[in-house]
Amino acid sequence: MNILFDFGLTLVDFAPSRIVKSYGIAGDDAKTMADVFFARKYFDKLDSGEMDKEAHLKEVLNELPKHLHNYAKLMSDNWIFNLPVIEGMDNLITKLKNDGHKIYLISNISSYMEDIYKDIWILRNFDGYVFSGVVKMHKPNADIFKYAIEKFGIKAKDCIFIDDNKENINTAKSLGIASFLFDGNAEHAEEFIYNNI
Repeated sequence: MNILFDFGLTLVDFAPSRIVKSYGIAGDDAKTMADVFFARKYFDKLDSGEMDKEAHLKEVLNELPKHLHNYAKLMSDNWIFNLPVIEGMDNLITKLKNDGHKIYLISNISSYMEDIYKDIWILRNFDGYVFSGVVKMHKPNADIFKYAIEKFGIKAKDCIFIDDNKENINTAKSLGIASFLFDGNAEHAEEFIYNNI
């Protein structure tokens, strides 16, 4: 069986306020940094491939007060490595691989991910990857799922998709992919997967 995973809030926890605080930023500065650096107006463009990491940093620096600029520069290169794995998901990935299943990633994320994903340890054993910022397609649109299936050389009926976003799940289901709306509990995901294999 082929198991397709989302990344943020499915494999790893994505919490801007926690990420910012991990750099030692506190109080009003922490809120400002989280609101500006992780603003959807930028991340939507990163995910769609309309903006790259360098352009994002430039826009962020234009909005932030000067005393936060060095933090923003540091975060631009490193924040993706400061996402904790959701409890139990690393064990689930290992179990699926040991049981002989193929594991793939379909993520709405910046093209920057293509350069660094091998350094993110939970992704090290995946069999294939599709990053929206690279392919200029993004969930919940059906085209990214169709692209992934063709790229990986698999069939929708032989896939299970795990994602925390209901719209993404609904699109996958419409294509004939068994899909589970992830609730943060790895045991629930594991139960669904093994009940549908």
